[in-house]
Amino acid sequence: MLRIVARRLERCVRAGDTVARIGGDEFVLHVGAGAEQEVADRVRTAFVDPFVVGAEVLRVGVSVGIATGPPDADALLAQADEEMYAVKRSRISR
Repeated sequence: MLRIVARRLERCVRAGDTVARIGGDEFVLHVGAGAEQEVADRVRTAFVDPFVVGAEVLRVGVSVGIATGPPDADALLAQADEEMYAVKRSRISR
C-alpha cells in the first residue's frame, strides 16, 4: 500500500520536487515556492480513486498540511504537521 501511495504522490510533483516517507504512513513533499497549493490540490485528487491491493479495493483518505518559509527543515515540518492535524480535527468535528 505504501508503495502505491508513494507512486501516486510522485505523479503529483514536478521535476526537481521531492517525495519522502518520514515514517508510518506520513509523507513529505518538498516543492518549489509558489507551487504549494497546486501540488496539494493534485494530492487530494490523487486519493479520490480507490487503491487496488491484490483482490482488495481500498478507499484511503489524505490530510494535507502546507508550510512555507525559510529553509529550516525542523520548523517547516512542525508547521506542516500542525496544519495537517488541523485538517484532521476539522473532519472529526463535522
